[in-house]
Amino acid sequence: MMRGRPRWTPSSRFLGALAVAALAVGVYANTLQNGFAFDDTEIIVDNPGVHDIEHLDELVLSSYWPGAPPATALYRPLTVATYAVDWALWNGHPRGFHAVNVLLHAGVALLVFALLLELGVGTAGATLGGAIFAVHPVHVEAVANVVGRAELLAALFFLTACLLYLRRGVPPWLRVPGLAVCYFLALASKEHAVMLPAVLLLLEAARPADTPGHETRFRDRLRAESPGYVCLAAAAAAYAALRWNVLGVPLGAGTAPELDTLSTAARLATVVRIWPEYARLLFFPLELVADYGPAVILPVDRLTTQGSLGLALGAIVLATAVAAWRRAPLISVAVLWFAITILPVSNILVLVGVMLAERTLYLPSVAIALAAGALARYTRRDQPHRRTVLAALALLALTAGAVRTWTRNPVWKSTQTVVRDLFRHHPESFRAQWILGRLLIDDGKTEAGLHLYRRAAALVPSHYSLNIQFGLRLLNAGRPVEAETVLQRARARFPQVAEPYILLSQSLLNQKRPRDALRMIEDGLAHAPPAVGLYHQKALAHAALGEWDAAFRARVQAMAMSGIRDEDFEVSWVAWYRVASIHFQQGRNAAAAWALDRARERAPAGVRDTLTLERVAPWLRSAQ
Repeated sequence: MMRGRPRWTPSSRFLGALAVAALAVGVYANTLQNGFAFDDTEIIVDNPGVHDIEHLDELVLSSYWPGAPPATALYRPLTVATYAVDWALWNGHPRGFHAVNVLLHAGVALLVFALLLELGVGTAGATLGGAIFAVHPVHVEAVANVVGRAELLAALFFLTACLLYLRRGVPPWLRVPGLAVCYFLALASKEHAVMLPAVLLLLEAARPADTPGHETRFRDRLRAESPGYVCLAAAAAAYAALRWNVLGVPLGAGTAPELDTLSTAARLATVVRIWPEYARLLFFPLELVADYGPAVILPVDRLTTQGSLGLALGAIVLATAVAAWRRAPLISVAVLWFAITILPVSNILVLVGVMLAERTLYLPSVAIALAAGALARYTRRDQPHRRTVLAALALLALTAGAVRTWTRNPVWKSTQTVVRDLFRHHPESFRAQWILGRLLIDDGKTEAGLHLYRRAAALVPSHYSLNIQFGLRLLNAGRPVEAETVLQRARARFPQVAEPYILLSQSLLNQKRPRDALRMIEDGLAHAPPAVGLYHQKALAHAALGEWDAAFRARVQAMAMSGIRDEDFEVSWVAWYRVASIHFQQGRNAAAAWALDRARERAPAGVRDTLTLERVAPWLRSAQ
């Protein structure tokens, strides 16, 4: 067990905390010049729910990723609620979002400092550990990218719970429910906080020798803490039930498509191949990468040299934790902290959406702060040379880390800067090719963009979102045959989702195959939940076949699914124009004129005067 705590004074503790906070804010000050980048666009900028704080209740009862299939859905209500509050406060300006992230990071760094103090390392060790955490370059993605806030919030409540647990002087009526609240809020920020009870058990086992009650046996201490663990279980159950109710599935956090088709042996071989990357990012984070998917890291089907190195590192780390437990328990705590907190995103127990991401190391990297504090704690005062060497190494590490963090922050200024950096250093990355392809097409360079889409899809052929985007781009470029092949891959990935069927039916209609399109729609209605888009495509397919009664019924069904009645006015002008065309084809001229009036009321000013019954007939001929 740990020895008694070194003495420290309130003034030195305050100065240490001030230094940690100043470093955390200082090294990330230049992120205030950043905009929205990467996933910020879909989750914040293009998400209407974030822009309307009056409907915050609806936002927190929806998936984190707008429109994500249930199997890939995430549920982070607290995180997404903070985006809505920020949008209202800063009127959508990214600077306010980034300022909040910087302050949250400073708060987490201070909690790391406080945790180290609570574990008995002294002010010097706590300041060193907190400062290293504050400037560590592996945190750039979590802090400099707005949606990295999920990591910050989860760590904030996770560490608060750890401190509350260790401080037995807090009244039970506050401490026990406080643990449950912190756990629920951590889970509502990001799912990997589920490991909190395991970390608390670790901290209990390593509780410093001078804390009240330490002289009792570990089993007896756990029995005394049982009300807290019961409340933690209740908090986890409440979050799980809410998540299931919102998403409709008990589990589902997405799976990295490159891992999904691997055997268990191949997946584990790929996992251990990644372990040396953990060590590099924690101890030598010179190279930072926005995405580690194929072909930056490729899945393997057998144990490789890199995998063997990973197994060796794992064995050394485990042996270190066991050997250090009695003489230097804080070293063991550091090792086991990393092992426990990395487990949910390691792809060992469950598959997650990435093989490796720097942002997922935010909470696990507290282990580096613990190790640094331990080195300061266990370096004796009668060893001045060692203390001098440690101080020099600490200064070098802090300087190097601060410089690397400061220079890395501007990479996250925008999606373009992220992709440019990724493409410069790793042109083989499927995500770099995917996003650059999208940007090229948006810039009018369609052929070059589609070429990059093809290269990306060849690396990860089962990636759902990539195939959906690629298929849609092919449809827009007039390539329905190639789009059909791409969209079939998306359909095979998630046959229970309507979107692939809708786009596939469109590609078949564009190929003048309305009967095949109709069969595709019926297949979608049989396997996916009913969707407005399916009935919209069904109406178009029947119209192309000249089956106007069926087309009319499908169009009415689509409008009914949207909550639209004949007397309502919340359907688009295009839908009303199509209804008018069907009425006109069936000889119901009065009904056609009425529907056409509805279309004119909703149409843009430049289109309104062109909507006449005389123009309906040409539209019908084009549909056929």
